[in-house]
Amino acid sequence: ELGGKYIVLAQAVFKIKKDLVKLDLTHRLGSGARLLVLAGCGRDAVLDANGLQECTQERAAMIDSMLTALPLPHFVTPDPEIFLRELRSGVYNTYWVSGKVGKMHESLDEELREAAFRGDALLVDGAHDERNKTLDDTIGVKINGKLGTQGLPVSLIEPFEPAALPSAGRGLKLSLTTGQAVGYFGPAPDSPVAVAANSYGYGHGLQYGLDLLGGMHSAKALPGRPRHLQTTRLPEKSSNIW
Repeated sequence: ELGGKYIVLAQAVFKIKKDLVKLDLTHRLGSGARLLVLAGCGRDAVLDANGLQECTQERAAMIDSMLTALPLPHFVTPDPEIFLRELRSGVYNTYWVSGKVGKMHESLDEELREAAFRGDALLVDGAHDERNKTLDDTIGVKINGKLGTQGLPVSLIEPFEPAALPSAGRGLKLSLTTGQAVGYFGPAPDSPVAVAANSYGYGHGLQYGLDLLGGMHSAKALPGRPRHLQTTRLPEKSSNIW
């Protein structure tokens, strides 16, 4: 800093390469992750007396019940202002935006992106609001509408343990940018991408092109242990991602 101004004296591009090690996510989430969840459902939903979508209250309660059963340190809210306040607290290191939450006001999307860059993890699932494109770089995909078929089964591949997940409704059309496909709507690798993982700065992003809660609810998997918490391979330095 010189005379109140920042001057770049030099710059360079470098990459840190780490060997991949196997982590048990169920154990890792139970011991290291502190999860903050923003629950949404749809932009056109009816608003309650507090200006929140009525369906988000039920969705938040279902997510809270599921995470409590793990057990996993967490805080769930449908209110973006409360979520932003908790994000700034520094308590959490893993963030889940579940369902369509509408346009993120103030600097919420930017602060989520920067939290991931610093080493935290961001998980996004369910319906997508195109006005939140700031998060696209974090999750490593572009979203181009929805698939035409409903209820397609999802096949997880490496680095997840191979598994099948249920889905409800129409999945999102995911186009990979910097992300890597780790799940497909049907047999891999010739089916549409359903799940993408991305390294971003020192952290990670994960995009599910399906409504995780809706899929588990349709399969009567709630309450209980979510089937998408699988064993995966992540960079050694990473501490939390789904």
